[in-house]
Amino acid sequence: MSAPVRYDLAIVGGGMVGASLAVAVPTVAPAPATTAVAPLGLSVALIEAVAPEAESQPSFDERTTALSNGSRRILETIGVWPDIAAEATPIRRIHVSDRGRFGFARIDAAAQGLTAMGHVVANRVLGRSLWSALRAHANVRVFCPAEVSAITPLADKVALAVHGQRGDAAIEARFIVAADGAQSMVRQAFGVAAEVRDYGQTAVITTVLPQRFHDHIAYERFTDSGPLALLPLARWRLAESRGSAARLDVVGVGLVSAGLFGVVLGLVRGNAHGWSSSSVLVSFAVGTLALAAFVAWELRIDHPMLDIRLFAHRGFAAVNLTALLFSFGMFGSIFFLTQFLQTVQHYSPLQAGVRVLPWTAITMVLAPVVGQLSERWGGKRLVVAGLALQAVGLAWLASILTPTTPYGDMIAPFVLCG
Repeated sequence: MSAPVRYDLAIVGGGMVGASLAVAVPTVAPAPATTAVAPLGLSVALIEAVAPEAESQPSFDERTTALSNGSRRILETIGVWPDIAAEATPIRRIHVSDRGRFGFARIDAAAQGLTAMGHVVANRVLGRSLWSALRAHANVRVFCPAEVSAITPLADKVALAVHGQRGDAAIEARFIVAADGAQSMVRQAFGVAAEVRDYGQTAVITTVLPQRFHDHIAYERFTDSGPLALLPLARWRLAESRGSAARLDVVGVGLVSAGLFGVVLGLVRGNAHGWSSSSVLVSFAVGTLALAAFVAWELRIDHPMLDIRLFAHRGFAAVNLTALLFSFGMFGSIFFLTQFLQTVQHYSPLQAGVRVLPWTAITMVLAPVVGQLSERWGGKRLVVAGLALQAVGLAWLASILTPTTPYGDMIAPFVLCG
């Protein structure tokens, strides 16, 4: 082995911490733009066991790092941010919520006079930019791939034996930085003890490719089982969404259109022509036959407009039946009540619409609350309770409505139905 080479600073570990420090040391003081020599006159040795571009590199993989504006300014100062910025995703809004709680917080960068609250960057991009800057500094010597095989603390320096692919080397440094991870050899050489405490918790990190644009919003959600965070990534990481290549089900469209037209036509003409008249009965018959043919056709073809087989699943069928009954009960009742208020109690269309607001407006007011409660109690209980309240409200209205019923008596059942 040749004579030791002296450095001012030896950094063991070229991951996120070690590489950032190795780049920062030569640029912490002003220097002419034309020189790559460290303005502080410090010589730096960086020892890293795994090449930064290797797939086995634990620091610079596809995981991401959320950088605050303070971290961004540091990267700007050491000169690597321009290379990172093109692949950094700005966080322009942050949404914070607590499961089972009504309130939430929204933080908007524009409202704070900022272009972004922070940025999300792939660790791979950070590593590429940091190591590119490292190799441009004349006063930084990189040993990679290489490992420290021995460390000897001396009175005014530290001696290191480095084993690498290009041979062994001896290094002496005035200062040494331990950036070689949890099982640090540097820490052990200096007898620095480490306390290990298991919190009994597990973190799951993954990359999700959404079909819709994230709109530069970061989400943080607190739950009983732990927090959940979603960070936006650059738009070219979004999954490409394409429509189905299946042909339009022209026959299915025609059959369902004819069926619904026949049924609706019979309902519309029933009062005027009589429910037993031939025209009404023919309309119902044609509509029913067309709908039956639609069901038979959809069960036969490979790419149906409506997959009838889905109704074999009890949950799917129950949800759709509930939605149908809800629509009949709510919208049908509101339609006939507005007719009652106009034709029987002689209100104008505007007056009738305003008087139905206790029913329709309460739905809009309670919808966000019910959405929060559904996460805690589940949707089944709320659906059953909502339909039961609507049934009670409709029964109440049916029992009190007469041509002379005061509007004030209708408000309570209206609210209950809503």
